Amino acid sequence: MKRLKAKYLGYLFVLTLSFLVAFKVQAAYYTNNNGIELTEKEYNVILNMYNKVYVENMTQDDYNFLKDLDINNSKNLTTKVSFDVPSNNSFNPMGTVHATNAKRLTLTTSCNSNFCTIITTLTWLKKPTVRSYDLIGTRLKNTEFYNDNYLTRVVESNSKVTYCNNYKLFSNGLGCSLKLPENDQDSLIIDQRIYVKPQGAIYASYQHASKDITYTTSRQYILDVAGYGAVFLFFGDAVDVYDQMGGVDTTL
Repeated sequence: MKRLKAKYLGYLFVLTLSFLVAFKVQAAYYTNNNGIELTEKEYNVILNMYNKVYVENMTQDDYNFLKDLDINNSKNLTTKVSFDVPSNNSFNPMGTVHATNAKRLTLTTSCNSNFCTIITTLTWLKKPTVRSYDLIGTRLKNTEFYNDNYLTRVVESNSKVTYCNNYKLFSNGLGCSLKLPENDQDSLIIDQRIYVKPQGAIYASYQHASKDITYTTSRQYILDVAGYGAVFLFFGDAVDVYDQMGGVDTTL
């Protein structure tokens, strides 16, 4: 009986060790400059949401920002992408864009039975010339916020992170006015995370100010399907200020 027990325990130990080794191999598919280990699925999803510079330099705080997407286990995680080719001269010193897009907007959603995690990500592909008050926001349709744990970040390539706190809240969503950093970074990303009930639809938008404006002007909008990106409908001094970048939407 003792031999059988010892054999069973030995088998259990080998099985557990094999599981741990297999898990470690999976988790160590990619290790970035800060020692953050990613599975293959995490690496591909985060790369699609952001860019290579972000993945290489993401911190533990950056990783935690994404944890509620539950990337490894989620069966309904989706990322939709929109590119923007501007028609004005506010994006670079030469005033030309050629075939290069200026901005990339993604909308990533992951839902469980209680709530959906929504992350909107704007990645600058060219360095913006105008550094005024831009907007990032989400319009809700036939859904509502699950909680008030919304967060908007400005992430620079030197891993400096600042937070946008200039929210304008509505019953059908929110927007945040953020001042673009003056220093010239190789990578500039703005992202926003919200939680909503698992129903209805989501519309996300990023609007870039084509000239210097005040903070007050940046708040002259409501959220409406007729607005830029099906989100921001401007009034007053904010009319004809923003670049009309197309939005991204998804059904939950």
